Amino acid sequence: MQLVGKTLAMERSEGESQMQQFRVDSLFEMTSGKRQLSIAELRELQIRARSGEEKWLQLHSDHVRSLSDAERRLAATGSRLADDFRRGVETRSQRLTKS
Repeated sequence: MQLVGKTLAMERSEGESQMQQFRVDSLFEMTSGKRQLSIAELRELQIRARSGEEKWLQLHSDHVRSLSDAERRLAATGSRLADDFRRGVETRSQRLTKS
């Protein structure tokens, strides 16, 4: 179970790292009045945001697949572990949804 947790944590960290290239901090600076952006900069941010959305969808799909794989591996060792894992994933998902 610890190995599964470490693997999922590593995948999450890698995903967060990959998403860094899609940050749009300058857009938030503009909307808060701290900075003005040119039309060219806004277009570039739009492209970056669309690319970021595509990457997020891919990472989300990969994450769902990893969770399913982990659950299958745990089920092979005993259904109680798989049930505990599933409940933990559901609880965490509910907390994230509420945030």
